[in-house]
This record gives sequence, C-alpha cells and structure tokens, in this order.
Amino acid sequence: MSRSAPSLYSRLKKYQDTSERESLENYLTEGLCDLLNRMDRERQRAFLSTTIPTCTALQEIPRLKWKTQVSISMSAKSHYPDLIGYAKGKPVVVVEVKVGAAFTQSQKENEDGSKELLSQLQRYGQWLHAENAGSGILILLSAFTQPPADFLDEEPDEYAIKERHATTWQRVFEQLDTQEGVPLERDYKQFLEEAKVAVNNPTRKDFSILELYLDGPYERITHALKSIRAQLAREYPNSFNWGRDEKPQSLGFQYEWQNASATNWAMLPKTKDAYFHWGVKFPVDVNLQSSWASEHPQLEKSIGVFFGISADYEEDDEALKKAAPSGWSISMVDSGNCEYPVICFTPLDTILEGDNFAEECFNWLKLRFDEGLKMWDKA
Repeated sequence: MSRSAPSLYSRLKKYQDTSERESLENYLTEGLCDLLNRMDRERQRAFLSTTIPTCTALQEIPRLKWKTQVSISMSAKSHYPDLIGYAKGKPVVVVEVKVGAAFTQSQKENEDGSKELLSQLQRYGQWLHAENAGSGILILLSAFTQPPADFLDEEPDEYAIKERHATTWQRVFEQLDTQEGVPLERDYKQFLEEAKVAVNNPTRKDFSILELYLDGPYERITHALKSIRAQLAREYPNSFNWGRDEKPQSLGFQYEWQNASATNWAMLPKTKDAYFHWGVKFPVDVNLQSSWASEHPQLEKSIGVFFGISADYEEDDEALKKAAPSGWSISMVDSGNCEYPVICFTPLDTILEGDNFAEECFNWLKLRFDEGLKMWDKA
C-alpha cells in the first residue's frame, strides 16, 4: 500500500484511545458494523460467505441489519455481544470480536438453581439458540486469539448452536477487495493494515530485501552508531551520565529498530528526568504506537538523522519549546504528554554528501548537542 494520510479510522483511534483502556477491538467492531450496513443483500452474502467459507448457511441468509453492543439478558445479568446481525428483528448471527485478548467467563444460574461457568462464546451461543428457535450462526473473528479447543466440534454441547465458525481479520482484509465501491471500504482496509491486525502477504521481493538486510547493513549501521556514541562520550565526558542512567540494562542505546528508528540516549547529570536522544529515523506507514505520527507528522515520512530532548515535567517541556532555535520541530502534542517536545532533523542525503557517514553524523550531532545544552540551561 502506498504511503498516504492516516485513514479516518486511525484518526479516530489516535485521538480517543487512552493509556487506561485499549479500544482497538471497539473501533474494529464499529467500523465493520458500519461497512456491513452499507452493503446491499448480494454484497453482504458475497462478503460473508467468502470471509467465512466454512459456513454455507451464509449463502442463504437475507440482508442483515447489524448492531453493536446490544444489551442481552442472561440469568438476570446484562451482557454485550460485539456484533449481531438481525433479519426481520430476530438475531441470526452473533460475532465475537477479538484481537489478542482472552475470553471472559461468568456464572449462569440454571432453572434448578445450579450454577455453571460459561465463556463468552458459550453464553452468546445459548442466548442465540433461545432467541432464534434453536438456529443461528456463532462466529469468532480474531487476529491472534485462538478459538477454544471444542468450539469447532460438530456437536453443539455447551454452545447450543451447531453453526459455529472462526475466521480472521486477515480474511476480512483480503475479502474487502471484493467490495470496491462501498463507501469507506478502502479507508477501513487501510485501518486494518495500520492497526497491524492484517497485512498483505509477503512477496519474493520482501524475502530478498530481508536477506540483504541480514547480510550486512544492520551490522554496519549499528556499528557506526555505536562509534558515534563513543565519540560523543569523549567529547562531553562530564555533561551526561554515560551508561549510568536509569536504564542500565540498555546502556543508553536501542537497536531493535522499534518505530523504524535506531535510538541512542544519554541522561543529563543531576537530574532523573531529562535525556538527549539521537539516531536514525526511517519512513514507515502510520504506526499507532509511534510518537512521530502525532508529535512531528511533518517528519514521519522522512529518512534521516534526528536529535531530540525529553523531559518528564510539563514546565520543562514548555521551556524547551520556547528555547528551541529556528529550524527545530516543536511537538504538536500538549506539554507534559509529549515524548519529544523538540526535535532537530536532517535528511540522510545531507549526511551522506561526505565520504564518511560516522564523521559527518558526529559533526552534525555535535552542533545539536551544543544547542541542546544551551536550551537546557535556559529551560
């Protein structure tokens, strides 16, 4: 997929998700519900029967009206299936949506007063059986959560419903290609890819690139960055707590290429809450966990060398933003909530104009270190 602006669904998730609650499953469910309700009868049949090919009954169903988070009552308690498809007011299909979470369990009190422990899927299957005269379709839609061992057995048992099927977000992603012309279809497919619940299958080119990467570039780049760190430590021996910070297990560098970057850091002395960060940043499609997308979106698609300063206190963030020289990027996120309040960035081509990457990179970073120290003194 070519790089473009974040989809509508990603923008909604970025601004409403919180650290206390992971709402990805809710967004996936609401988006799928919206998309299904935009399809006519033939499109719904085609999409559902190819997304869940094991369920031939889906080829015969009428057009369904889909609803999310409907309150259902069992044993005087309310439960909320993720997605229900209705025909003429009766529930026909129940879909349990998962990304990687485990199934919850709850007690059901039987008519004779005995109690039994039911999983979400068992609970929803029994409810659907009671509401739809013993028939209906129960579906698990998941990215990484596996169905219970007995879920796909032929006998209904505790699930009550015989038609039980499991499918994946990957299949949803692939079958959306058959729904071209449905409003927001492309945006929703883009969101599935951005949320990392579905991706295009790897090609021969992908494996060739990975082979080249493992054959030398990784070692050469990380070796260069380590040598630059050593040079900076010699240049500023007393300005930072080199290798003696709050993260001794990492010793101030991280080369897992998380968020498509190789990052170094050093803690300022006499403080436990301020760091200088630098490294190489690569362009990637929107990463919902990355600070680049929200804080410095103008740099998100660029490849180059970066230098930034982080602080744990809102007043320090604000002071750093005010002290930043011309040409620095100021975080678009409110002070106190941003990872990098200020960043300086240069395209990789400017560093590679010389014959020696490590030397040119060190010279550029030395200027940024000097500016950063002056900024921190002002802050």
